[in-house]
Amino acid sequence: MLVNLRIHVRVLYEKQKSLADKVETSELLAENRLERLSDKDKQIGELSQWISDLKRQLEQEQLRQNLKLKDVKHAAEKEKVEFQNEKERVVAELESEKRALQRELYESRHELTQLQNRLDKSVQETANVIDNFKFFYEDYLRLEQDLSNIERELIPIQKQFLQLAETMNIDPEELQRKLEEIKEALRKSKSHKNIKDVFDKVLIAADKDHTPQEDPAASSSGGSSNSDSFTKGQLRLSSSSKTKQREPSCPFSQKLLFEELEHGSLKEADENVIVQKGTLKRSKLRVKIPKFQWKTR
Repeated sequence: MLVNLRIHVRVLYEKQKSLADKVETSELLAENRLERLSDKDKQIGELSQWISDLKRQLEQEQLRQNLKLKDVKHAAEKEKVEFQNEKERVVAELESEKRALQRELYESRHELTQLQNRLDKSVQETANVIDNFKFFYEDYLRLEQDLSNIERELIPIQKQFLQLAETMNIDPEELQRKLEEIKEALRKSKSHKNIKDVFDKVLIAADKDHTPQEDPAASSSGGSSNSDSFTKGQLRLSSSSKTKQREPSCPFSQKLLFEELEHGSLKEADENVIVQKGTLKRSKLRVKIPKFQWKTR
């Protein structure tokens, strides 16, 4: 029993010893924990101080941000107002430019309409002028044809005139002058019953004034040469006039007529020769342009 007691005491001692070791270990652990806790407390204090500093800095930053935000808002509002004013100004300018462009467009359309009307009127007038010119040109061609016929009819009269000059043994120019004198004498005479006397008077006076210096043969040859040259000149003019008549270039051209003779039969009393009375003259056919009447269609 004693042994058991001893064993029991030893066991209790061992338990006490182990408990003492545990307590000591626990105390060491507690001290270590306290040290760590004190370190943690220090860290917490430092963190608290740092947090308080951060809070203070944050508050200051918030104040600065608020001030900046107010400035930014104010600047934004100011910029917004300026933008609105600029927008209104640009819109007003665009509206004014739009109205100006619309007015110019209306004026351009009006001018275009007027130009179109003028163009239509000009085209119509041109068509009318062309139609009238066609009629005028047809009349001109008809007159050219009539003139050509008259020239062809005048060729035998010219030949008779040259034959009369050869028969009278005088130059064609001299015969023309005598015919002019006869015409003037007939015009001045009150009655045409004494035509023979007028002819005799003029021809006798002309014979007195005309004194040939060459023999009859020479004068005859000279008269024939003059008449030949005169005939060639007249025929050359006739051929050139026909060429111009065949190819009319322009209705406003001028054409040279040949000799126009006033027809009438006169009897020569002594020689009983039929003479063509008239006046030899040159004139230009001046085509008179008629006034066109604008047609309305």
